[in-house]
Amino acid sequence: MTSRLIRFYACTLVLSLLAPAAAQPEDVNRAALGRTIYSVDADTLDRFPTAAPVSVEVMWCGGDEFARSREVVAAEIASSIATFARLNNPNSVTRDDSLQFLYRTVRVRPINLHDSSISKSAIGSTIIEVPTPDLQRSAELIGSATGLSIPISINDQLWPNYLRVTVCESVDIDEVPPRIFVHISAPDQELSAKQAINALQAGIESVIVSHSIEKAGEMSPSTSQIRYFYRPDEVVATRVRDIVSQAIGPKAGLDLVYLPDFAKDFNRGTVEVWLGNSLRPRPSATYYVCEGEHGGKCPPGSEHISCYTPLEVWAKQKPGCRYFEKVRLTVVGGNRCGYDISRITCYPE
Repeated sequence: MTSRLIRFYACTLVLSLLAPAAAQPEDVNRAALGRTIYSVDADTLDRFPTAAPVSVEVMWCGGDEFARSREVVAAEIASSIATFARLNNPNSVTRDDSLQFLYRTVRVRPINLHDSSISKSAIGSTIIEVPTPDLQRSAELIGSATGLSIPISINDQLWPNYLRVTVCESVDIDEVPPRIFVHISAPDQELSAKQAINALQAGIESVIVSHSIEKAGEMSPSTSQIRYFYRPDEVVATRVRDIVSQAIGPKAGLDLVYLPDFAKDFNRGTVEVWLGNSLRPRPSATYYVCEGEHGGKCPPGSEHISCYTPLEVWAKQKPGCRYFEKVRLTVVGGNRCGYDISRITCYPE
């Protein structure tokens, strides 16, 4: 164990000497801003098939007077992660063989404070976001490599095997437009959520509407709500309620809810749209479909659809199928486009 640690730190020293950019954050930004600063070639990935290759992106919030300081911090974090990735490259003698993943790429780039893809928990902080809990360990390792205590958050809107570090501290909230986030209680509310997002983007100026839809599940209230946490945000929250009610319809029954006790957990200007459990559409019909080139291999009771026909075209021909959910059940081989056996649940509105 001692010899392994000695070898680890020796290699760290060698890498730092060979890669001056890792020790000079400003140089990293000038040379590699918006670019990949570490990557593993395809041949190496092929020789290490048991590992899940993880891509890491370090972003810093730009657009205000504190942008430069975040740029430097992001460069330092990216350099530390890149060094850690090199030490655990499959070709490296320092690799910990117990790791079940490797790092495919490390990138660093800016993101504007007004970008709608910045998550709620990232504004005013530095965080690591992962798409699923199984990447928690990988996030902890790269967090330790930076020497900083960086909180980890689950963001199911991210791509699989993708870790995102967002450096967005010291934000002047007064300079950031209000942000609106939409939550749903179940997947069958996604259409209503998208209608709300589109209406908000078109109907209210000087706000940032997050394009992602947060799945709250059991945390959702029974009724639909517009939540705000600071009294000055009531004007925006009221406007949001009016627009969403018009987009979704009177069935939404949106309540305006002021939650000052939770203000410490949110930035000023944060408004949340919650679609409650009562706003659940009732399915009109359920179909079992078989998408394939020919219908010969489709199981009895399923409806054949040519794989060259978009499923949306088929759905429009069905009564009460304004939108649908598709759950793939199995795949049967046999021709160049295969046979997907799926359950289609149609909804009238």
